[in-house]
Amino acid sequence: MGIVPIFVSWSGSKSQAIAKALRDWLPTVINAADPWVSSEDIDAGARWTPEIQDRLTRSAFAVLCVTPSAWTAPWMLFEAGAVAHAIDKARVCPYLAPGLSLSDLPGGPLNQFQAQ
Repeated sequence: MGIVPIFVSWSGSKSQAIAKALRDWLPTVINAADPWVSSEDIDAGARWTPEIQDRLTRSAFAVLCVTPSAWTAPWMLFEAGAVAHAIDKARVCPYLAPGLSLSDLPGGPLNQFQAQ
């Protein structure tokens, strides 16, 4: 198995903290994992739009760090859709913040993905 690029999506400070923790933890449990978080992995001074687009294009797996406010955040919806462009191959996993369940969240496009 080769390296698995994983796009970790976040929106808001609580969601970002979860994303950073997942970025650090995932490679310790999955050797092939190469998680990417925009706030940590885009160099200072770089244009962030092409960096995000490149990683979205290369990732076949995304983890969405979901809080109540992030669930409907435009960028999170965009990033989920970009990774899921090849839904038969790509995987998008909403990771719910501690204390949340799917029943706490409003309906929307992210409801189509199995959440953890």
